[in-house]
Amino acid sequence: NGNSILIRGTNTEVENCQGYISDKVILRSIGKNKNLFEMDKCKIYPPLYFRFTDNGRIFLYSGSMSAEHTVYFVESSTGEIISQSVHYWTDDGYHFYDVSADGNTSLIEKIENEKRMTYLLDTKSNNELGSIEGRVVIVYDKNSFVVSGYNPNQQWGFWKDGESKCLYDGIALSPEIKSSANREVFAVMKSDFRLQVWKVSTCEMIGEFRFDK
Repeated sequence: NGNSILIRGTNTEVENCQGYISDKVILRSIGKNKNLFEMDKCKIYPPLYFRFTDNGRIFLYSGSMSAEHTVYFVESSTGEIISQSVHYWTDDGYHFYDVSADGNTSLIEKIENEKRMTYLLDTKSNNELGSIEGRVVIVYDKNSFVVSGYNPNQQWGFWKDGESKCLYDGIALSPEIKSSANREVFAVMKSDFRLQVWKVSTCEMIGEFRFDK
């Protein structure tokens, strides 16, 4: 809503982290010019991940120095912690890692028979909505999403109602993908200094930007 900003910084010089990363995040009110929420944790892996959701909250996924990781939902306008839950990595790689932009769909990842699988769960009821091979990177609703290159085709694909609607060749190794606020387009950052913009409804690349090194 434009009223707050999330600031993240990492530091390897913090003494009590014993040489590992201190990952700090601050939610700051722009208008009131004050911090609403702060968190600073030592961690090995994974790095902190966050997403602003459509209902005015922030999803925070924070790792630690162990198999433990914590999932927070924070009110973006006040910094109030709406919920906080602790989860643990397991030997089979089963872990919670993301939530959809509307906050209604949780994503769980699991390694099965050397395949990376994503399970989509209803956030409130925890009921399973479906599963797909690969890692989901953008959820549009409970039935349509973009999945990354951890599938047999090594491609990014837009999936709808359990079937592949289109495949985006050549961007499977992208380090970054972001959706517009209305999720009608997404941008993919290439490792060779190009940014591609794709339109979801037509499955076509509608623009490309090139940057100097």
